[in-house]
Amino acid sequence: MDVVLNHRTTVVRGTARNPMERQEVEAKALDLTAPVLGADTGAGTNRDDRNLERVEKVTSLRRLLQA
Repeated sequence: MDVVLNHRTTVVRGTARNPMERQEVEAKALDLTAPVLGADTGAGTNRDDRNLERVEKVTSLRRLLQA
């Protein structure tokens, strides 16, 4: 007799109905960016992302796009 288990997740973590905390978002972003940018640059990018509302010149973000 074969047993088949089935589960459907209706509210996935990180969606509007089940949002992630800021720390979770930053940890996930670092996990994704560190292999490409390096841990220090990835952490710096996270720090810069937190301050986007206060950026006076958009050109200062250019380095974030040049990986």
